[in-house]
Order: sequence, then C-alpha cells, then structure tokens
Amino acid sequence: MRAKGAEGFSLIELMISLAIIGILATIAIPQFLSYRMRAQQAEVKTNLAALRNAEIAYFGEKQGYTDDLSQLAWAPEGAPRYLYGFSSDSFPGPSGKNDTAELAASTTVGYATFNMLVFSGVPLTAANFPAGMAVTAQGFKAAAVANLDADATIDQWSIDDQAIITLITDDVSQ
Repeated sequence: MRAKGAEGFSLIELMISLAIIGILATIAIPQFLSYRMRAQQAEVKTNLAALRNAEIAYFGEKQGYTDDLSQLAWAPEGAPRYLYGFSSDSFPGPSGKNDTAELAASTTVGYATFNMLVFSGVPLTAANFPAGMAVTAQGFKAAAVANLDADATIDQWSIDDQAIITLITDDVSQ
C-alpha cells in the first residue's frame, strides 16, 4: 500500500518502460536510416534526368553533345550529395568542367559542394565515376556518385542519351 499523497512510478515500472523503449529503438533506427538513404537517392534520379534534358537541348542547338557542364546551363539544386558529370573531358574540347565540383569551383553556379565527399574531408572527383561515363558523337553516358553512409562503398548511378537510368553500385544495401 502507498501512503496517502505518494504518487508516481516505482523503479521496476520505470526500468520495464525503458527496456521496452530500447527494444523499439533497436528495431526502428536501422529502418529509419535505410529510408533516409533511399530518400537521398531520389535526388540522383531527378538530377540525372535534368542533366539528360540539358544534353538533349544542347544537341538540338549544336548537333552534338558536350561533357562541359558550363555549356549545358544545368546545375543541381541546393547542396547536392552526389557528384554529377563525365569521366571524359574532351568534347567539344578540354574544359576542366566535366563534373559538378569543378563547375562550382570555376563559376558561381549557386550550389554548395560540401556534401560531395568520399569520406570526411575527402571530396569526390571524376575518378570516382564508373568507367565509360563519356560523350561521343553518337551519344553520352553521365554519372552520379555519392557516399551516403560514410562506409567504403560509393553509390554509383548512370544515365544515357536514351534516358536509361542505371544503379551501378547501391550504397544503401551494402
């Protein structure tokens, strides 16, 4: 029996409720992190489609494609997590602007590159793109890469002139 006016929880009741909360958190947190990374992957699909549209518009004007992002009048919005671009830098000529980090460094395009990292303090570069992300006279293949969870696996995507978006390496399921 409790004394009159003594209300509250016993230590055992408090410990049981904390144990239940701990078990629920153990189940929920990994699922939340997976959903968060899948949401981050939505960025890449939208931006790759926009990059393709810019290439198609450029082709309509110049009758050729380019790996110079400054000529495409395209830039990702906000502070993108993915590095976008091409592993080549020769179409129509060397420009030093074949990926979004180089484009941001050389112009005032209005987005930040501080999220484009392999690991903390190590920026992504065109060397992180899968092989074959290049422009030819017949078409192009652009890439996007990011490290979504600070492990050794890099999320790699590509899109081509036929609008085929391909997930090459999935950082979420690793």
